[in-house]
Amino acid sequence: MIGGNVDYHATAWLLTGSIPGVLISSRFTVHLPDVVLRLSLGTILVLSGLKLLNAPGAQWILLGGLIALGLGLLAYGVVAWLRRPPLAQTASG
Repeated sequence: MIGGNVDYHATAWLLTGSIPGVLISSRFTVHLPDVVLRLSLGTILVLSGLKLLNAPGAQWILLGGLIALGLGLLAYGVVAWLRRPPLAQTASG
């Protein structure tokens, strides 16, 4: 900031995305099994690497990979939600 090399607009956008992302992901990742978390992070790293390498068709690969990752996580969430134990019934009286 003293040198004048800070892009405040980019910093604001980074904070806008990263703060809610950290808060939301820290709440849910403690409940995920290690395998699901590792596969998700590995997928994100591979897709980011393809985008950085500027591979031909990287935008479509990135879009397809993110959709597949989202559908996989959604499917895992639905299965985990359906397998959850029922809530204990409290005796009224």
